[in-house]
Amino acid sequence: MNANFSFAIQNALVRTGEPVRFEIRAAEPAGWSLRIVADALEESPRTERAITLEWQRTAQGMVARVDYTPSRAGHYNAILTGPNGDLAGRYFAAVDGGQAVCHFFINGTNSVDAAGVLTGIFQETYAALVRPACIPFEYHLSRDFSKTTPVELKRHAEIQNRYGHNIVPMMVTRNLGFYERFSMWELSREELTKAIGMLRKLWTESGLGHLEVVNGHWCIGNENVRALREANIRVISAIVVNYEMRDGESREMLTGSPVRPWYAHPEDFRKPGSRTDDYILCLPFSVTLRTEFLRGNVDAHWAPDIQMVWDRSIESAPRAQRSLEILDMLCDQPQGAFPYIFPVALQNFGPPAVIENNRNTIRHLLRKAREGKVVFANAKAIRDFYLRHAPSKPESVEFMRDFMIGSHLINKPIHHPDVIQIESARFNAAFERPNLKPEYLFDYVRKWDYPDEIFRNFDLHGPEKENLNGVKVGVEWQPMADGSSAVVRIESDHRVTDLPVAMWNLPCQPKKVVVARGDCRFVPVTEPQVHTPHGLLVGAVEKGATTWEVRFSGSPSQAPKLLSDYHGLVGFQTILVASGIPYTYVWNNLRINLQLRLRVPRGRRIWMETYEKGDFGHTEEGVLNVELRWPRPWARIWNASAEEILVDNGAELDLIGAEHFERVTRNCPLPSQEGGVKRLREDLWQRRQGTPNPEAVSRLPAFLRDHQNAYIDQRHTQMVAQAREWFDQATAHEKGKEVVAEAYAYAKGHLGGPWRDKADAQNIITCREGIHVEVPVYDYAICHAPGYRAWHMGRAFHLRFKGLAQFKGRKVMVYLHCYDYEGLGRAYSVRLNESYIAGNLWSEVLRTTGPLPVGPEGRDDPRSLIRIPIPLRFLQGDLFDMHVLEGYDAKAIDFRKQVPYSVAVSDVWVTISKPI
Repeated sequence: MNANFSFAIQNALVRTGEPVRFEIRAAEPAGWSLRIVADALEESPRTERAITLEWQRTAQGMVARVDYTPSRAGHYNAILTGPNGDLAGRYFAAVDGGQAVCHFFINGTNSVDAAGVLTGIFQETYAALVRPACIPFEYHLSRDFSKTTPVELKRHAEIQNRYGHNIVPMMVTRNLGFYERFSMWELSREELTKAIGMLRKLWTESGLGHLEVVNGHWCIGNENVRALREANIRVISAIVVNYEMRDGESREMLTGSPVRPWYAHPEDFRKPGSRTDDYILCLPFSVTLRTEFLRGNVDAHWAPDIQMVWDRSIESAPRAQRSLEILDMLCDQPQGAFPYIFPVALQNFGPPAVIENNRNTIRHLLRKAREGKVVFANAKAIRDFYLRHAPSKPESVEFMRDFMIGSHLINKPIHHPDVIQIESARFNAAFERPNLKPEYLFDYVRKWDYPDEIFRNFDLHGPEKENLNGVKVGVEWQPMADGSSAVVRIESDHRVTDLPVAMWNLPCQPKKVVVARGDCRFVPVTEPQVHTPHGLLVGAVEKGATTWEVRFSGSPSQAPKLLSDYHGLVGFQTILVASGIPYTYVWNNLRINLQLRLRVPRGRRIWMETYEKGDFGHTEEGVLNVELRWPRPWARIWNASAEEILVDNGAELDLIGAEHFERVTRNCPLPSQEGGVKRLREDLWQRRQGTPNPEAVSRLPAFLRDHQNAYIDQRHTQMVAQAREWFDQATAHEKGKEVVAEAYAYAKGHLGGPWRDKADAQNIITCREGIHVEVPVYDYAICHAPGYRAWHMGRAFHLRFKGLAQFKGRKVMVYLHCYDYEGLGRAYSVRLNESYIAGNLWSEVLRTTGPLPVGPEGRDDPRSLIRIPIPLRFLQGDLFDMHVLEGYDAKAIDFRKQVPYSVAVSDVWVTISKPI
């Protein structure tokens, strides 16, 4: 490919009737041609148009500038051909109000081969599905840029120039040469400014061009954003806005921040500003409707392969239905005055089954694109679109259901209610069905003043949601001749600048909406796939009484029944899909295995699938049998709705629930809850028949969860003491050792795991003076049952040890307590990192030869203690890192039997011997 040319595009995302500009630079004009291909994602018909190039001579060579104005919405390619057959393509898209916009990017460390194709595990996906259409993905490149030469990035520059893909550096400390820092928090403004200068120079000299976009990752704060702004970085892409967590020394609380692109406010980058505030545009990594403020984190974290890790999506590889389900919801969100913009992130680590899931995701995106539902844009195109059309954060409204039904990670309910979220430059709010008041409301109008010192404080973490405890809302519906009217009465003990009120399941399809009384506005919300009308009323509320009256005119509407349950023990929710064949999730609310016998319509082909078995249980006889097994207590029933499925062994389930209640309260006695246990026991059993009372049975799941959580909270200190006692007994034969550090995972908290920001606080780490052990929480800590808990880390479990160099004359040993609670066939390898040596070298010091002890009883098996002697060379510097990785056969992995890169470590001890 001739590198002596450049092909630039401005305004790669436009509204119909708005021009796109191309700029071509070359040494000589002869032999160059440009053509525009409409319907670029269709195999046929493909409409092509040749574009005349008018060249001008400049000091830098010849340049041709061309404007092209799309007359209709859709996908376009601009294809440039050179005198030597050089070929370059630029995708651009036009929207007319009916399309969502997908911000599509890849994270990873892949290189580029001589043919300009990404190598590594993404090669086939990229070559087969992305490159031909010139879909404008961003490649978020991860490597140590402080040791990278411009020559090493030449191939990346060529692929960027050929296909228009934007190469973006991942802004994490190790990529900037700061090996001993976990987080961007730890970098001073001067250090970060210098690092940005290094990146900018590298980008320019390699041919990647002017650096305007960086990957923000999750470890940034206000000082970091100010440094980026001062360095004229204009977009921070892939900011992880949904997580409240603590990684190493950092504290990242993006509380209140939007989940759609916004301008960072000078007061606080998590607050929307305007394009006049020396703008920097923030693009989120994920699509979470941030209900982690509610009763658990329904994490719509959009990375299809990560969703296949352990319990995050609990999905089987052959058909990752949940990934497609969330993608359908995103593409089908109703479009308002501004396009609905969402990210799709494809990670490039994992086994072949993960890569196939990525391919399926791209294929599904292309199908939605051909249906006119979605177009594509990279960060620069989104930035340009915002600058032209959005003086401030555009208002967006969305509807999201729990596509993670059956997951219980980080204390998430097995089933979470549907959520409506609205965000704008003025506020951010979310609602759980059927609540009228928002679960959280963030006011962006008032001043935010939260310096980084507050962000780092684990208790004072920054912006807080508005207090709505003193606000009461009621709605009265009255029929009208051509629709319905709603009278909303609000009592408040304080003024609320903007209060949104949810109107679930409107009784009519509103063709006309009139505010008859009060100062409010109506925001329509349509439930994707189901098309049930909902809405929001938004207005200022003064202290005292406020009344709004709104009249809806239109044809009657009735929501389909998609949700049902049996006595709170088993639930059902139907998902409608474009294929016309619905499926229904069935889940188990008790933390035990339940055998179900279900009645379904006869004479219709109905089948089930679970994580372990995939498709099974095909029937036309009207009966299905399934066992809902923990930790993945769900099944998917195809071709039947929730109202068509009946539990046939309900009395048996009631009895199992009652017996489970007796067992839990007996094994986990709490004097403080004796009264509640006694009352529920009396309510549970019907005295005459001696059978459980269904009304009391429905209270069992919540009571048992809360009871065990309280037991863990009260007994955590004793549980830690028991773990230390077990360690002393298991190593009693190892004479002359002394424990100098110990760390216990999540010994206090909740079943299923805490919210991510609580994980570090619940660990117990004690060290001798001069020693420091860090457990950066990259993922989650899990508590399966009282005393059975572990850090569950995606990809690798990371430990950092400081101060052990003082013992380099002794034998230093690290012990990891690891057992396979869920029977996933885990086996680990351990690597040590010589952080203080230039090059950041890794060395594998141990690889287990077989699986870990299985099940709860594996906790007390001596084989669950992995011994790692620390080589002397790792005691030469101030610190060293340890990574524990799951060992698996990448080529033969079966997601139904084994889950890759999900490490579980329960406890860590460090011992020293007597002086050698």
